[in-house]
Amino acid sequence: MDNTEYLKKRAARYERVVLLRESGMKWKDIAKDLGVSVARVQVMYIYSDNYMPNSMREFVRDYYENKCVFCSTRHISGAPLHVHHKKGKEHELKNLLLVCHICHSFLHKLKHHDNEAYDFFIDKGSK
Repeated sequence: MDNTEYLKKRAARYERVVLLRESGMKWKDIAKDLGVSVARVQVMYIYSDNYMPNSMREFVRDYYENKCVFCSTRHISGAPLHVHHKKGKEHELKNLLLVCHICHSFLHKLKHHDNEAYDFFIDKGSK
């Protein structure tokens, strides 16, 4: 399934949130305008600069042979693999890993509770 159109619409909504917020509009008014909760608008604002072109996602999938770098799980319908940023939000291959949703959740738990273990696993997953 090609989700390019969905991603374009999502990116446009995220950009709209940023423009409205920077124009001085309040969170509740932006949420009302978009028909979503205030919490959702705030998340959209936080992640507005995290959009990655589909071509880069495909490149990462090809590079890692479409399998999780930790458990070797391949894309399973309904549970897609995720392109994870090691540090920051740079969309360069050296900063990206391909992980399944289980390993992705595990990485984020480590990142918030044990940075040393997180760094260890990130190094293990890197080619």
